[in-house]
Amino acid sequence: IGTYDEIYGRTHLVVSILFFVLFGLSLLSYSLEKKSKTGVLFFLSYMVIWIAYYTRVLKGGVSIPEFITSFMVAAFLIIKEFQTVIRKAT
Repeated sequence: IGTYDEIYGRTHLVVSILFFVLFGLSLLSYSLEKKSKTGVLFFLSYMVIWIAYYTRVLKGGVSIPEFITSFMVAAFLIIKEFQTVIRKAT
């Protein structure tokens, strides 16, 4: 996404869509494989944000849901990593 910014037009659009679709699917598949209820809730929240954007409930540009969902996935991964470190320490 950073390599193909808005200057590249359609290429940026395609890369962004693929990135955020795969981002969500990765979150879902990880959560299902690890049987993480928290992860599934994060995925459902992820979907609600994008649905809210595309149904125009969420106002603003596309960067708003991109930021929120990126933050959510990062938060989920950080939480999981802390849980792993704590589990190994005990």
